[in-house]
Amino acid sequence: MTKFEARPSHFLKPMLLAPWLERDPEVTRAVERALPLLDRGAWNEATRLIEYAQRRAPGDGTLTFALAELYLLTGRPRAADMFAFLAEKTGWGEAWRRLAACLLRLGDRAAAANALGRALERNAPPPDPEFSALADEIAGPVGWCSLDNAGFVTVSGGALKCELQLDGVPAPARRSGKRGFKLEPGWEQAARLSVRRDGQDLLGSPIAVRLVTRVEGFVRAVAGGIAGWCWLPGEPWRPPRILVNGQELTPELPVSERSDANPFAEPRGFALSAAEVAALGDTIDVIGPHSRRLYGAPLMPLGEMASAAAAARALARRFPLVGEPEAPFDDDSAFISIQADLIGPTPVHPIPDLAQRRVLVVIPVYLGLDVTLDCLASVTAAKSACEDVLVVVDGSPDRELVARLRELAAAGEFDLDVRPVNLGFPAAANAGMRASAGRDVVLLNSDTLVPPGWIADLRAAVYSANDIGTATPLSNAATIFSYPDNQKRNPTPDLAATCATAELARAVNAGVVVDAPTAHGFCMYIRAECLSDTGLFREDLFGQGYGEENDYSLRARHLGWRQVVTAGSFVGHREGVSFGAAKKELSKRNLVTLNRLHPGYDALVEKWGDADPLFAARRRMDWQRWRQDQGDRQAVLIVSHGRGGGVAQRVDERLAKIAQDGVRAVVLSPTPRGIAVSAGDPDAYPNLIFPPTEQSSALMDLLRGSNIAWVEIHHFLGWDWPLIENLLAAFPVYDVILHDYAWYCPRITLTARDNRYCGEPDVRQCAFCIADLGSELDEEISPADLHQRSLRLLLRAREVVAPSQDTARRYMRRFGIKVRAVPWQDESGRLQLRPLVKPPGAVRRIAVVGAIGFQKGFELLLNAARFIAAKKLPLEFVIVGYTADDGRLLATGVVRITGAYEKNEVEAVIKAEQADFAFLPSQCPETWSYVLTEIWRAGLPVIALDIGAPAERIKSRQGGMVVPPHLPVERLVGVFLDPGLFRAQG
Repeated sequence: MTKFEARPSHFLKPMLLAPWLERDPEVTRAVERALPLLDRGAWNEATRLIEYAQRRAPGDGTLTFALAELYLLTGRPRAADMFAFLAEKTGWGEAWRRLAACLLRLGDRAAAANALGRALERNAPPPDPEFSALADEIAGPVGWCSLDNAGFVTVSGGALKCELQLDGVPAPARRSGKRGFKLEPGWEQAARLSVRRDGQDLLGSPIAVRLVTRVEGFVRAVAGGIAGWCWLPGEPWRPPRILVNGQELTPELPVSERSDANPFAEPRGFALSAAEVAALGDTIDVIGPHSRRLYGAPLMPLGEMASAAAAARALARRFPLVGEPEAPFDDDSAFISIQADLIGPTPVHPIPDLAQRRVLVVIPVYLGLDVTLDCLASVTAAKSACEDVLVVVDGSPDRELVARLRELAAAGEFDLDVRPVNLGFPAAANAGMRASAGRDVVLLNSDTLVPPGWIADLRAAVYSANDIGTATPLSNAATIFSYPDNQKRNPTPDLAATCATAELARAVNAGVVVDAPTAHGFCMYIRAECLSDTGLFREDLFGQGYGEENDYSLRARHLGWRQVVTAGSFVGHREGVSFGAAKKELSKRNLVTLNRLHPGYDALVEKWGDADPLFAARRRMDWQRWRQDQGDRQAVLIVSHGRGGGVAQRVDERLAKIAQDGVRAVVLSPTPRGIAVSAGDPDAYPNLIFPPTEQSSALMDLLRGSNIAWVEIHHFLGWDWPLIENLLAAFPVYDVILHDYAWYCPRITLTARDNRYCGEPDVRQCAFCIADLGSELDEEISPADLHQRSLRLLLRAREVVAPSQDTARRYMRRFGIKVRAVPWQDESGRLQLRPLVKPPGAVRRIAVVGAIGFQKGFELLLNAARFIAAKKLPLEFVIVGYTADDGRLLATGVVRITGAYEKNEVEAVIKAEQADFAFLPSQCPETWSYVLTEIWRAGLPVIALDIGAPAERIKSRQGGMVVPPHLPVERLVGVFLDPGLFRAQG
């Protein structure tokens, strides 16, 4: 029997308060309502509110932690999965420790020991006796060990018989008390600390020294002074000591901004005024714990002010109050600016004899042993006779990485420049460029993978014209130069995938170069003459990196050198290995500097991005992959809209069935940019988009080459109707699948005023309805013309399919056509529903599932909730999902809302709410209702209005009861209170 007892972490309330986060008002209100419940220990009530908040903001890690904590306190096993997710994603020590506590409570001691070991090997233990007791219980007789940032090693069970080794060598240390050792200076340079007793590693050993001692911090110039933050992620409660030009400072100020990478960061801020900084010198260096320089340093906080003053004085001399004006001034101050879109005269350098010109590949390295070695292996394998490679180690604290690089350099793999102090990427790149000696230079990040022929591709692009200064390849992670998707994060390729994509780019885009406003520093080929004209990166302003290549590109642009991206080449990129949590702050600060130096830079890049001149090249690559993936399979063309909902779910089900049959699905859906083509996964071919000007030519060419056997029309919303007619002329065998009433009702749902069923009058009455209430279609068309157009298409269809008899009858009555009813889901089994057992007077909980908009019965639900609250009736609603206006429903006091859910978890969420029955408030004749199926799967009987497919299904399967669709709200509530509810259905 475990001695462990779950108690709330001291992080619980701070995580919920999280003042640095911007939350939507509903999330904030839910959190505020939960806080007093936490003070009272009302864990279950607080859990429901935090569940709602977390579903509304699933990306908020602080809410995820709070919910996991509440699950731990209420004994729910799901807490372990949530803590494990947070621990793996962020490396946060508290998440690992709470995971260990959770697993211990669940009785899985081995898994708890693994989690505790992961916590100890990368984090110092908290100064908390409860943690020591937990660790003692989990570790048992094996014992556990830990390391803190002062070099103190704690050993459970006493320090006797313990052996310490740093990187396999006995560690110089002295005993400190009964339970520890103090390591001698220099220990923080090691990679691993092993703690063994009687030849066995203690739990937590070996300890990753560099993880325990990791330092995160950032500094920027503010009005002539400096401000920044620093903390020790492996020991956040320890105040970090920093040195500002040798002057010691302990950051303690609150910090309002947190890194996107880790919402659990505990940074401590510091600031020095302009007067305080002035006493320290022109250049300010900020060194954190363990001699780690903070990102952003060194910097010149007085430089901007001096530059402004110099420019003002020069202008005063140019426009004097008395006397003659001076000639136009020549000022070399640090922040002189030039409009970003200015282009200088064409350079006069002719293209040299390329047989005599060599290329120097410069690879700055700081951290990342594995990715760096992978990068160098790919560079070495692809190296040609004209290439030299120089690796510049920028003061790396990773001794294992440096040692491995020395071995490879000694073996002749590359030249090596190991610099003792970390000065940042721009300075390291400059060191390499200074060594170029007339060679072209390629700056290459150490987290890249290169294919064979990559240098030749870039070189051909640079020398395709005499005014091209730099060339950048496509990559999976190169912002505006990314492939396949330049708007989202793409999967990171391995070397095989990198080579395959490079071959694809070369096959369809060989020789294609596109002018760009800037190069990208992850892989940047620089012609020697451009380098000579433009000079080096500005290491004085861009610190550790981000933006230096953009400044360089614009400076080259002002001298007449063009920057291009070569669409026929591709280099893999594992982004952001070295910068960690400071990336956001570095990029934000340097972007401000970049726009100050080159006003209009943002607009220049935005204009280029809007024009997207690489789109055609990316689409050629997608199209080629489409052909390769097609093979000789038959295909079915699926025409749909892009609005999600039940249509998307049914299309997904069809895609699964089509794949089982060995047929390929070709899905067409409208987007703001044009018709998108996919094979079911919208992320697989993101560039197969055809604007209106290409829909009759390029789109049809792609479809004609896709072996289309027949067409399924699921929806036409968002389509230009002539294109639908062109498709059916080219592929005349088609079926129509009915999902709603858009084929004859411009409002789509057969609802009139108050979102109630309209009764389906003739088209003349429909015209009055549309005149009063408007159309939901994406086109201007009268009800009469819509009816005639739809009739022509439906009559030519091979088959018209509806999901229910109710829907089929409505269409047959309206159009006089044959419609086959095919249920979307299996309706053959007998339902297993929970009986209603609560006695009269007990509060009945009613589940309402889904996204409850106005046409799904929001007003009816709101009126019922207000009536229940006013009469103080023993009823409450729980919305499993969300509504058109959560706030108004929550204000009644008789409604709880879980928030949005994932499709695969809805059944579990419904069951967890322990409702007595469910209610479908929709007042329109729905054609199917996936929600009804999910409710039945959760074992609940259902009350619905006697209209549409849900009523038909409930009556057919005895799955609840139906009530008249125009029942007054007081009578509807009376049905909810009826003690004999569902008795007739057994």
